[in-house]
Amino acid sequence: RLQHPGIAQIYHAGTEGAAPRRRPYFAMELVHGEPLLAYAESRRLGTRDRVALFIRVCDAVQHAHIKGVIHRDLKPANVIVSPDGQPKVLDFGVARLTDSDIRATVQTDAGQIVGTVPYMSPEQIAGDPQDLDTRSDVYALGVVLYELLAGRLPYDLERKSIVEAARLIREQPPVRLSAVSRPLRGDLDVIVGKALEKDKHRRYQSAAELGADLTSYLRREPISARPPSAVYQLRKFASRHRALVAAAGVVFVVLVGALVGVLHQRNLARKHDARATALNSFFMGMLGAANPEKRHGKEMTVKEMLDEAAADLAKKPSGDPEVDEEIRVTLGVTYRQLGALDKAEPLLRDAARRAEAALGPDDEITLEALTTLALSLTDRGQTDQAGPLLERVYQARLRTSGERNTSTLSAMNNWSRWLDANGRQDEGLALMERAVKIRTSLLGPDDRKTLISVDNLGTILMRHGRPEDAEMYMRRANEGFRRTLGEDDPDTCASYQNLAELMRKLRRYPEA
Repeated sequence: RLQHPGIAQIYHAGTEGAAPRRRPYFAMELVHGEPLLAYAESRRLGTRDRVALFIRVCDAVQHAHIKGVIHRDLKPANVIVSPDGQPKVLDFGVARLTDSDIRATVQTDAGQIVGTVPYMSPEQIAGDPQDLDTRSDVYALGVVLYELLAGRLPYDLERKSIVEAARLIREQPPVRLSAVSRPLRGDLDVIVGKALEKDKHRRYQSAAELGADLTSYLRREPISARPPSAVYQLRKFASRHRALVAAAGVVFVVLVGALVGVLHQRNLARKHDARATALNSFFMGMLGAANPEKRHGKEMTVKEMLDEAAADLAKKPSGDPEVDEEIRVTLGVTYRQLGALDKAEPLLRDAARRAEAALGPDDEITLEALTTLALSLTDRGQTDQAGPLLERVYQARLRTSGERNTSTLSAMNNWSRWLDANGRQDEGLALMERAVKIRTSLLGPDDRKTLISVDNLGTILMRHGRPEDAEMYMRRANEGFRRTLGEDDPDTCASYQNLAELMRKLRRYPEA
C-alpha cells in the first residue's frame, strides 16, 4: 500500500513451500546508504540542510498516514539516506493500520509496549493500543528532529529502568532545544517543542503540518506554532509538583519564574510577528497603491508600482534593518527580473551597504543583496565589478555553511560561470563539475538546481572545445527539465536554446 520515494518499497509478499512447512516471505527494495544521523555527520550538513532533509522524511511519513499506516518505531536507524540524498523510511515491522481492518491484521494486547523507548510518545509508552494514532508518529518525528539538530535526545534515559523511563516521558518536560544550543533558539525551538507536546491534542496534528512549519522556517516565513501560554505552562507545572504548589510562598516564586520565561518566549514570537506584519503591511500597501479608484481610473505599471514603493521606503523606513533591507532586496530582485537594471543596481548597492553595517557581512540579507547586485552588473556587461562580489559571496557561504549547502552551491554555480566567462576556464570547469556532483548527491539528479548546473556544465564544456561531453550533459539537462518541469518551463526553453547553439557550432543545422 505504501508507494513513495521516501519509503522502502515492498514489491511482493506470499508464502513458500507446502503445509505444514509453509513459510511467509516478502521481497523488499534494496536501499544503499547511511542512517540519518551518520549521513548528516559524514557530510557535515548545516542546520538548514538538516531541516531540508528532515522535511522529506515528514513527507514520507505523511504518505504512510494517508494510506492508513502508523509506523510506531520511527527513529534515526530506521531512516536510511541514499548517496543521492533521498531519505528512505524502513522497517514498518511494528506498524499497525488505522482503519477497520486492524482487527484482522494486528491485535496488540493492552499493556504491551512495542517500539523503541526513547522515541515513544507518552501515550505509546503507556501501552494502550487504543490510544495510538498518527500523532504518536509525529511525536517520534519530533524526537528524531531534536536528535538530528542537537546531537542528543530530549531526555536522559541512560541507566533508567523501563518504568522510570516511562515516567520521565509521560511527566517530565524535555530539555529545550535552545538550552542545548543557543543557535537553535527561536522558531526551531518552538517547532520541536510543539512536536514533543505530551498532550497529543496540542501537538502537530499531522506529519504534513510539522513539515509545513519547517518549510516556513527555511523560507523565513511565519510559523503556525506558538509557544504555550502562561496559563498552560503553570497548570502543567502544578500537576507535576502538587506538594510544592501547596505552599503558597513557593507558588509565588514559581509563578514569577515561569512568567519570566513565558514573557521571553512571547517577546521572541512578537518580534517574529512584528517583522512579518511590517513586511506584509509594506507589500500590501504597495499593491493598494495600484487601486484604479485611488488613481482616478489610470492604470499603473509594475515599474511604476516599484518606483512608488522604493520612494515610500526612502521616506518612511520601518526602523528595523532586517525588514527594510529585505524589502530593498526584494524590490531590487524584481527590478532586475523586469530588466530595469538602472533601477535595480543603486537599490541593491544601498541594501548591501546598509545590511552589512546593521546585520553583518555574512548575514543572509547582505549576501542576497550582493548576489543580485553582481548578477545585475553581469547583465549590464560590467563583469569586472561583478566578479569580486560573486567570489566574496561564495567564500562567505563556504565559511559559514560549508560546501554541502544549497545556498553555497548556488554561489558556487554563479562564481564558476563568472570564472569561465572571464578567462579562467579551467577553474570554472573544475568548480562547476564539483557543483554538479554535490547537487546531484544532495538534491537528487532531477532537482531543478541540479539540472541547471548540469546545463551550465554543458555550456562550459562547449566553450572548452569538448562538444561530445557538452552534448551529453546538455541532453541530460534537457531531458530532465522536460520530464520534471514540462516543455513550456523557462528552464526547459533555455536548455533547448543551449542545445541549439551547440548543434549550430557542430554544423548540424537541421537539428539546430
